[in-house]
Amino acid sequence: MMTQTPCCQSHVSLNELIYEWPAGFARFVIEIDLGARELTLSDVQLFDLSHVLGVEVKLIRARY
Repeated sequence: MMTQTPCCQSHVSLNELIYEWPAGFARFVIEIDLGARELTLSDVQLFDLSHVLGVEVKLIRARY
């Protein structure tokens, strides 16, 4: 996924940028609101969810 940066008009791949927090690009979102509690999924749970959906799943915590 290529884009042009607004600062210097360089062409860069968004997939190769280094992000401070885990980040990703998605076609859809599964959102779980637990209030102030943190959701933790094990590697096995993420693998199982990926298998059911047929796509790789990555846990990204939304920070607003």
